[in-house]
This record gives sequence, C-alpha cells and structure tokens, in this order.
Amino acid sequence: MAEEKILAALKEEVGREPVARQLGLILEAVTPGQARVRLSTGPQFTNVLGLVHGTAIFALIDEAFQAAS
Repeated sequence: MAEEKILAALKEEVGREPVARQLGLILEAVTPGQARVRLSTGPQFTNVLGLVHGTAIFALIDEAFQAAS
C-alpha cells in the first residue's frame, strides 16, 4: 500500500516535470533503488544514423536515476 502511494506521487511529479512531459517519459515502476521509465521513440528522437539520439537515452537514464534515488 505504501509503495503504491509512493509510485503514484512520483508519477505525478514526473508528469509535472517540463522535460519529462516534453519527451513523454513515463514512470512505470519504482522500488527502493530501482525505477523503470518508458520512452516511446519516433522520428523526433533519431540521430543522423536513424538511431535513438543519445540525448533521449541520457534523459531516460536521468529520470530513472532520479526516481530510484
């Protein structure tokens, strides 16, 4: 029950964070020391090689680290 409340509160915070909103980052799960964040990719996130841009990947990592901490 307490974990569900924490996850709900963190999801709200992520939902209000401007960068997370702009990138469409979604916090899916969080437990002490761990978090899972989802990013739906598309052409707006690709680099010149057609791969997901490092900036998007690092933003995803940063969001997960923030939630897990």
